[in-house]
Amino acid sequence: MKTNRPKIKVPYEPIDIIVDLTSIALLIALVIYTFMSYSDLPETIATHFDATGKPNGYSNKDTMWFLPAIGIVMFIGLFIL
Repeated sequence: MKTNRPKIKVPYEPIDIIVDLTSIALLIALVIYTFMSYSDLPETIATHFDATGKPNGYSNKDTMWFLPAIGIVMFIGLFIL
């Protein structure tokens, strides 16, 4: 279905650039911190906690890379949106 609606290009404001660059810097810091801390982690880490704060789910330390991946995917998705 074609419409004759105009496509508006919204120009970047300086605050948009600052927020994007800050987000990218924080994502890079998250990846670097994960990389630096990875070797110090035990092979099995707690991944889920119950209401009292006791761990009740465990996984391999490779799951730590899931958190930076989620952040990167979310940033790209919101940037495109």
